[in-house]
Amino acid sequence: MAPAKIKWNGFVTCNLSSEDKKELSRLLAGTDLNATFNDLATITEEGFAFSLKPPTEKTQSFAASFRGIDPESKNAGWMLTGWGADPVAAMVCLLYKHMVLLRGDYSGGGIADDSDTDMFG
Repeated sequence: MAPAKIKWNGFVTCNLSSEDKKELSRLLAGTDLNATFNDLATITEEGFAFSLKPPTEKTQSFAASFRGIDPESKNAGWMLTGWGADPVAAMVCLLYKHMVLLRGDYSGGGIADDSDTDMFG
């Protein structure tokens, strides 16, 4: 039996406020890589695909993403991305958005904040 097709819903909007950026900088300073990778593994087991892409000429940042791949999930077809100056910063940003800001629920298309972007986004 072929796997169920998942309709692309788009990118989740989840911009960071200036307070979020301060919290991310604090978290990044004390990053436990083992815990970070364990969190990533747990989330993939919950129906998300994880990807990490290097900077491009356009982005100038690393991009870490979760994409909902469980066809039975309300997150199916949605993609959330965290950006950072290095791979760890991108992964910590993604985990912060997923776990803290969205609490793992992408079904509404995310949240928006018009604050400016810097190291994280």
